[in-house]
Amino acid sequence: MGYIRLGHAQHLLNPLGDEALTSYQEAVSRMDEMQLPRGKSEALMGLCLAHGFRRQFGLAKLYAQEAMSIAETAGDRWMASLVRLGFGQVAVVNELYDTAIDVLTICGQTFTQCGDPFLASASMLWRALARFQTGDRGAHADLAQVLVNAERYDCMFLLERGTFCGLRDMQALVPLLQAHRTHGSEARRALQVLHRLQAETLDCHPGYTVRVQTFGSFAVWRGFTPVIRREWHREKARQLFQFLLANRGTMLHREEICERIWGDVDAATAERDFKVALNALSSVLEPTKPTRGTSVFVTRQGALYGLTSHPMLLVDKDLFLQRLREAGAEQNEERRRQLLSAALKVYGGDFLAEVRYEAWCDGERDRLHMHFVNAATEFAELSYHSQRFTDVIQVCERILAMEPTWEEAYGWLMRAYAAQYNRPMVVQTYRLCERVLQEQLGIPPMESTRQVYEATLGRDGAQKR
Repeated sequence: MGYIRLGHAQHLLNPLGDEALTSYQEAVSRMDEMQLPRGKSEALMGLCLAHGFRRQFGLAKLYAQEAMSIAETAGDRWMASLVRLGFGQVAVVNELYDTAIDVLTICGQTFTQCGDPFLASASMLWRALARFQTGDRGAHADLAQVLVNAERYDCMFLLERGTFCGLRDMQALVPLLQAHRTHGSEARRALQVLHRLQAETLDCHPGYTVRVQTFGSFAVWRGFTPVIRREWHREKARQLFQFLLANRGTMLHREEICERIWGDVDAATAERDFKVALNALSSVLEPTKPTRGTSVFVTRQGALYGLTSHPMLLVDKDLFLQRLREAGAEQNEERRRQLLSAALKVYGGDFLAEVRYEAWCDGERDRLHMHFVNAATEFAELSYHSQRFTDVIQVCERILAMEPTWEEAYGWLMRAYAAQYNRPMVVQTYRLCERVLQEQLGIPPMESTRQVYEATLGRDGAQKR
């Protein structure tokens, strides 16, 4: 069960990641080894979700059918309905709304019969989204009941943050809530939820979060749908988005943008190409936008442009910096170590690596790189003091792969090897440090690094005695 619970947490954190898929597969394997078929239902439901959110609907359906068959054979109506709820979610994500409505209707009825108002409400919430997408006014009746139930059963979190049985992307709820203010019976409650989602003043909303990966390989998702390369149509539209990402939080004048991206052409041509690229960018971020004009993800104030600060645009760079700020404010060393670990997991490589030769990105890339190195060094120190020596070794090796002359990493690496009584690796680490510094900088290690080396060798020998 531990692998199943881990998979649920991983799926909620990152529905498109490989971690949850691996955990669910391990859970199924363990159940098979122990010959516990009944216990496989929940793990198979996890595989249904993991594949379904990747839009592998056929495979997700097979896992759901197997899971429901096991649960129904065991006479477990509640578990069979939980699997059905997962399959209903997958149908909504894959835009198979009629299928979703049928499945989720059965879910709601069964959970009501089982006396589970929370999961009945979760089923109704997903059905409301499916109905709204088909133009069915029954969506408002569903949402009204969910709004009432959320207060009655103290589960407002179902409408405020991602949950395993509820929505993963809360922005998907915003257009329905906006429509409910006009056409629904619970307008006051709908407005309260919009306020909590920071969307009460928005005139329009695409109904999804745009997620952006800037560290390592560049990637963009609309909700759970990846934006493929050919959708950009114009490479400059992609580069314009990357430029705005590098400067998120700052409004930039159109002339400055043109000069930085189209500096090799005259001003009139640059301004024309900027407008074309901006329209192409808007089409990528909001392909179904009914009207022409700038996307809701791009903020415009006269001749000034920037990216929205609204959580409908989620960028890994901002999450990385947020985790570092939280770590910096944390007094408890173990909690700070955990926050630093979370930040380091987000940093998947150099910032916007595919535009490494564009001068406008150099400053931000270097700034984020040094944030990573400093955070990783602090993580190594905290891990060493909490005797997590394997973590020290792994993070120091990661630092040195990116910054081979960073002497502090060599120091913590030698300390960790010494704590593991690995004298040969202490010596090898120091020799590597000497060689790299000589080859790249023409200098010997600092006195402090040499002292660490001598101290760790001495302590290693003393510990063995």
